[in-house]
Amino acid sequence: MKATVRKIAEQYQVSPATVSLVLNDKPGVRPATRERIARALIQNGYQIKKKDQKRKIQYICYQSSSWFAERPDGFYTYVTEGLDRGCKRYNAALSLTYANSGNLQKLISLAVTEGSDGIIFLGTEYSHEAIPEFLDFEIPIVVVDNPIFESRINSIYPDDYVGIDETVKYLKQLGHKDIGFITIEGTFGELFNREQIWRRVILHNGLQVNEEHVLHLEPVMTEARRQIAEYVQSGTAMPTAFLIVNDVIAASVVSAMTQNGIRVPEDISIIGYDDSSICEITTPNLTSIRSDVASMGEMAVRRLMQLIENKDEPYMKQMLATHLVIRDSVGKPGVR
Repeated sequence: MKATVRKIAEQYQVSPATVSLVLNDKPGVRPATRERIARALIQNGYQIKKKDQKRKIQYICYQSSSWFAERPDGFYTYVTEGLDRGCKRYNAALSLTYANSGNLQKLISLAVTEGSDGIIFLGTEYSHEAIPEFLDFEIPIVVVDNPIFESRINSIYPDDYVGIDETVKYLKQLGHKDIGFITIEGTFGELFNREQIWRRVILHNGLQVNEEHVLHLEPVMTEARRQIAEYVQSGTAMPTAFLIVNDVIAASVVSAMTQNGIRVPEDISIIGYDDSSICEITTPNLTSIRSDVASMGEMAVRRLMQLIENKDEPYMKQMLATHLVIRDSVGKPGVR
């Protein structure tokens, strides 16, 4: 069985940081100690990295049980484009793999044994209940699109509070007082965070959370549209505006509302999240909160490279600015 970096450090009575210096061919270790540790690393299947050798980054894209298989908004593409740009800048090689709750721990261990220098983890749909899988880790990891506040993990995520607060204030200025929220079934990851922040922002702005106007839809578009149709046809009093957890669901809601005689924005205002490419092909064009996910990818690579170079760096949680992009799906409250 392959010995861990920590075990090798204990065997030679040095710190794990010293073993890491040898593994990464960095100065700061006495020649005799370096030779002994290098021999142990090679015997255990590790490869001593040379200074001009490309860093290996394992990109793990997590998919929950409610994974949104139908995302025509380009979200995952934008994240990957940002990662690719970062890797080119820092001379790193990126490998992609998909994970779920059943194989995540195995994939993390595999990244270590196969010589990855670090991991970038897309945690949009990662459940907060599974956090222990990231603790006591041998190589650096940076989580993208999920702050994971409960743990000392490096993460990069959008500043949801500022974007949602700007949105609610804009709606109030137009005269909206009853603002609902739509998300999908299951409370996980960044989608869970957005709903909780929306609740806080509504109260902070002197409005009320009406639970009848908080809808949880199925993650399959045909089912989501059916649920919206049933909601409209039930005759339930609707809010004057809905903030929706991402653009894909928002576009489906606009479509279902329109098909059932509800005009957007004359009868109800709709706002999405992510400001993705789907916003400009939706009729009407979709107002949305912009989150630059490509920049999150680049920032993740930069932060990971810092951690690879210095594993003793303190952990950081970095927020990326968000702002409202106004298009045609929002108007003053209508009278139905």
